[in-house]
Amino acid sequence: MSRVACALAFCLILASAPPRGLRLARHRPHGGRADRVPAADARGAPWHYINFRPVFDGVPERSNVGPNPDNVLARINWAIDTLRSGTGGARKDAETLGFLYHLVGDVHQPLHAATRYTAALPDGDAGGNGFKVVMPAETRVTNLHALWDAAGGTFGFDSPRRPLDQAGRDRILALARELMAEHPAETAPWKDLDPHVWVVESNTLAREAAYAGIRDGEAPSAAYLDGVRRLSRKRIAIAGYR
Repeated sequence: MSRVACALAFCLILASAPPRGLRLARHRPHGGRADRVPAADARGAPWHYINFRPVFDGVPERSNVGPNPDNVLARINWAIDTLRSGTGGARKDAETLGFLYHLVGDVHQPLHAATRYTAALPDGDAGGNGFKVVMPAETRVTNLHALWDAAGGTFGFDSPRRPLDQAGRDRILALARELMAEHPAETAPWKDLDPHVWVVESNTLAREAAYAGIRDGEAPSAAYLDGVRRLSRKRIAIAGYR
């Protein structure tokens, strides 16, 4: 999901960015790896999600759970501030830009902004990672988070080879252009550029869509999968425009 959003953003930068932004985008057009960001060690760090407004399902609300201080919202703001001031090197700036692309894509996936607490999972389901789903074996999807990361299979369940080869780049850029045609910038609701608002949007969608209409340990209905695909396509487009 993040890679298509990154590619959509890259398409827009190629079309309209000022020279500095264009140079940086060409260094890393499809999203940066968190473990390559300067002065940071992302292994095990919760930079890709935020446990915002936990979802308590059938259990009393608790005040001792919530966001880790170092979360996706904090890291988006860090990357924005870093790029405004500059790192002092074009390569480091480019890696930070790629990292920002990646995290903006992440935060638009609803289950990167919510965790559900139940009697069976009193410590939470880690954004749907502990919420089991039954899917065909060839999809390699076994939990709700993975289903939403895969956008419900709207682009298929096979990820491009990593590191990206030319075929993978071409495929991702083609998908990005497809979404731009489906959700034009003129009509897509992307213009609120406050990252906190993006978190609130995703958390609301987690409650109203991701955790609704599906039961732990069961197969998603055709209607549910259709909803995942339609909403994911829209969220990816919005993330790319932002």
